[in-house]
Amino acid sequence: MNNNKDLSIKIVDPSAVNLAYYQEIKQYSDYFWNLSNLGEPALDHKINMFLTKEARLLDQQCFDEWLTLFLEDGCYWIPGSMPAASPASEATYEFHDIRRLKDRIVRLQTGFAYSQIPVSKTNRILGAPEVWAVPGSSEGFLVRTSFIVFESRDGKSQVLSGWYGYVIIKDNDELKIKMKQINLNDCLSPQGNNSFFL
Repeated sequence: MNNNKDLSIKIVDPSAVNLAYYQEIKQYSDYFWNLSNLGEPALDHKINMFLTKEARLLDQQCFDEWLTLFLEDGCYWIPGSMPAASPASEATYEFHDIRRLKDRIVRLQTGFAYSQIPVSKTNRILGAPEVWAVPGSSEGFLVRTSFIVFESRDGKSQVLSGWYGYVIIKDNDELKIKMKQINLNDCLSPQGNNSFFL
C-alpha cells in the first residue's frame, strides 16, 4: 500500500506550458480591444476572399482542408469574457492549438462524437472585414469581421452572433491563420451545445 510519503511529486510539469505563446496570443487580442490605436482600417479583397473560403469550408465540413488554413503554431479561441482575458489565466469556452484541433477533427470524422449526432448544419454570414497591419510586422494582419452563424441540429435551430478577430500572416505568399478568436455577443451567458466549429 502506498502511504504517499513523498507529497512533493509533481503531477504536471509546468515547463510544458509555453507562457510566451499565451502572452503573444493575449497581445494580439489586446489590439482588437484598442482598435483606435491602430489607425484607419483598410479593406483587402484577398483577405475578404480568404475569410469567405474559411466560412465555406466550415459550412461544408471540409475540416481537413480548413485546418490547412492555419499556421502550425496557430490557435482557435472562444473567450468566456469581454474583453478577453489571457487563455492562460482564465477558463475559456475553447482554446485549441493545432494538435487539439486535429484531435477534434478526427473525433468528428469517426461519427461517434455524440454531441454531434446528428451533425449540425451551419450557414455563416460575414460582415465586411476591416484590416490593419500588426504593429511592427510587415507580414501580419489584424482582421475584424462581424458574423452570424445559423445552426440546425436534431430539429432545432439557433442563431449565434458576434465578431471574429483574426491574426493572419503572409507565409510564402499564402495567407495563414495565426489566431482565430471568436467573440460571442452573449459570452457572459450560459452556452448550449455549441459542439460545432464556430
